[in-house]
Amino acid sequence: MIAGIPDPETGIARSGTGIAEPGDLFFFISHHCCQPVDDRTDTNTLKRTIKARTLPWRRGLQGYDRNDFDQWHVGIYCMGRKRKKHQRMNLWIFHSHPPDSDTHGGVHIQRISPRYLNGKTLEAKPRIEILTFENITQDQRQRIVDYGNSKIGLDFDFQVTMHAYLIYAFGFPNVLHNQNRFSCQQLVVSAYAAAGIYFPHPY
Repeated sequence: MIAGIPDPETGIARSGTGIAEPGDLFFFISHHCCQPVDDRTDTNTLKRTIKARTLPWRRGLQGYDRNDFDQWHVGIYCMGRKRKKHQRMNLWIFHSHPPDSDTHGGVHIQRISPRYLNGKTLEAKPRIEILTFENITQDQRQRIVDYGNSKIGLDFDFQVTMHAYLIYAFGFPNVLHNQNRFSCQQLVVSAYAAAGIYFPHPY
């Protein structure tokens, strides 16, 4: 239902047959109902205490509600594609994230794991929200996807938190952003700007 009906020849979802279209935004929200996520992996008790006491203030500076400890991630929907011998449509997105034990991180294209769709996880309650802009044209959608494709392989921007403080707290434009490094939201903002779509907030 998200991707739509696959073309019999290519397996790629036909335009206008699903909930999402290439260029739409996929928001991944992990709801932590028990404790703030920043405190779970710290072993230093003093450091944990300081982080726990200042977290609502820091979240407020980053544009979140002070009592909202959910984790947010955003990606650009690329396409839905069905492999010939499979029943399920695979959903592919462009996104950027920090390196972890399994991946190099940075900008890449990735298939969405089914666990994000069925909500089964021990650590949090995940969900996906899809954002579609009104009156967006097919040409703009293609430019957004092309932009994401052109940035594959670039590193993650670890200065994103500092940028967020400056922009949310003081309203400065994101002039510090290195165009060779991207966080997830920087990739989205830049891709949409390449298609002539600008967000009301500079971040």
